[in-house]
Amino acid sequence: MSTMVENGRAFAYVLAQLRTSRNLSQAKLARLCEVDHSYISRLENGLRHPSVDFLHRVTDVLSLSEAERTALFAAAGVAIPPVVLDELAAIERTLASVLARIDALRSMVA
Repeated sequence: MSTMVENGRAFAYVLAQLRTSRNLSQAKLARLCEVDHSYISRLENGLRHPSVDFLHRVTDVLSLSEAERTALFAAAGVAIPPVVLDELAAIERTLASVLARIDALRSMVA
């Protein structure tokens, strides 16, 4: 069996589990993700491979935890790009720096 077919089945299972755990129909998930309901059906039947855009949309729509997001991307055969992780780390460093400056300014005023 090809890896694409195996990934398709794994993704189909994970997507269906995530959708049903939130009590959503395929039609409702499709509306929320702004895709045709047949796209969701084909994904859950392993007949289509998800686009990266869809993966991000469904992650937001279903409010997936980090573990669920990782499982969904892995089942789709898509790794979370290291660039995204690097960008997040840079944002966290910048935010920490800004918060430290605000604290310093507050202590000067108080």
